[in-house]
Amino acid sequence: MLSRLRRLKLEDFFLPGIFLLAAFLRLYNLGNEPFWGDEVLSLDISTHFASVGQLLRYLQEVEVHPPFYYLLLHYWTTLFGVSEFSVRLPSVIFGLATVILSYRFSWRLFYNKTAAYLTALFVAVLPLLVEYGMEARPYGVYLFFALLAAYGLWRYEQYGGIRYALLYAASGVVGLYLHYSFSYFIAAASAWWLWQVVFTGEEKSKRFMVWLCTHVGIVLGFAWWLPTFIYKSWIISDQEIFGMSRKNWVYSRPTEYFEQLYNQMIWASKIKELPPMQVLIAFVAKVVLALSTLAVVAKFFQKDSGSQASDKKALGFLLVLSVLAPLLYIFAPQAQSQVGITQKHMIFVALFLAVMLGYILSLLSVRVRSVVLVIFLASLVPYLSTVIRNDVEWNYQYRLQEAGEYIDTNYQPGDLVIVNYNFSRTILSYYLKENIPVVGLLPANFYGLDFWDSRSTLGFIENESQLRSIPSGDVEVSEKLSRLDQMYSPQRIWLYGFTSSDSSVHEWFAESDWRHPYRSIGNIFLVDMYAKK
Repeated sequence: MLSRLRRLKLEDFFLPGIFLLAAFLRLYNLGNEPFWGDEVLSLDISTHFASVGQLLRYLQEVEVHPPFYYLLLHYWTTLFGVSEFSVRLPSVIFGLATVILSYRFSWRLFYNKTAAYLTALFVAVLPLLVEYGMEARPYGVYLFFALLAAYGLWRYEQYGGIRYALLYAASGVVGLYLHYSFSYFIAAASAWWLWQVVFTGEEKSKRFMVWLCTHVGIVLGFAWWLPTFIYKSWIISDQEIFGMSRKNWVYSRPTEYFEQLYNQMIWASKIKELPPMQVLIAFVAKVVLALSTLAVVAKFFQKDSGSQASDKKALGFLLVLSVLAPLLYIFAPQAQSQVGITQKHMIFVALFLAVMLGYILSLLSVRVRSVVLVIFLASLVPYLSTVIRNDVEWNYQYRLQEAGEYIDTNYQPGDLVIVNYNFSRTILSYYLKENIPVVGLLPANFYGLDFWDSRSTLGFIENESQLRSIPSGDVEVSEKLSRLDQMYSPQRIWLYGFTSSDSSVHEWFAESDWRHPYRSIGNIFLVDMYAKK
């Protein structure tokens, strides 16, 4: 034992140390931070139904996303309960597995240990990967299978072996059952593979048949859910439902689409306006990384050895996965409702950027690499601190539990709770007593006559309202509030999720001669209470 310990080198502690760092960042506030809205939706759907058959029917008829994550959460919570720590733990487990796999992936791409260690370090600490590596949503799991599919594809294309093609296909199927946006990764990966088949190597016919059969296998593996995907994405998307139509955002992307996307991949932030020093440090890091990349490129192309040819192919693979997928996404009609959350759907890009950064830094001299690494990691620190701290300190969406408990404590029989949008109804209900009625203000013409809706699950119309333009003029809002007043005859009304900018709501209460005994605290605690005089 002692002789074995003496043979250990400092290098042998790098990967375990990186793993522990990744675990610390993801576990630091895991059980302390209350659920936010989308996490509650995931949990409610996964635990509400008595049987898996009912759960699958609901997902097919109502929910936007495919079933794998909900099934995973269904069985997980049955075994380990529904605490914040427990429900988020699968994402952490897959996130940590992604850190280890990223080391292996980089090693197989470049056979460069320094690049592999740096890749694992970056995957461990990039704020976007930390954030979604500890959230009770499918993205942390989705990341693992994207990397596993890329690993299988690279291994097959470089060395053959049908098991690697099967690994790529199986991971692709699982990824599609996790999230429809996985299709952009598959499209980019298949395009790169087809290019290799057509323009490089021999036995093109045989390799093309493997390519074709692999992707046919992915389609067949997803065939069970494909009709649901087509129905949700195309058939009902063109139909007006309850006066709501899906906006056509195909040509309405932000001007800075790519700049914002790639910036979020590395320097992800939940805050739109950042302190000047934080912006400056990130800018310096970008300049240093750009100069380092230029220096490496200039040196890289001075000579062309066999190993460099392999490295060029690997870099081409990473570039295709990092650029082609977002390029396809920008034109996708299905992305129309995801303009503000592109980073979630393209999150796998962060993995491949991390691999490229690791490789680039590995080619610098030790002294220069150390300086660049310190500057880069220093630029991530303020973003990481925002990600791992308890979001309840600044984000009202994480104060659901606090809001629910406050209303529970001060509730009186006959009170009514109104949330801003109907898709928030079940979210707040999770923390409210069963006897407290909760309704949504918008859609203004919707009064709860829906199928599949329950205390814990959204109905069809409620769910569709998340993806559609909701008429919300002053007249519609006023009419809805008047109708709710007539239906429930409350003496007091609690409001959740309304800000001071929702003037038409507050004006209705003022004009209807209601008192305002309790007011929301800025944009941190969005609970108001009105009482009849």
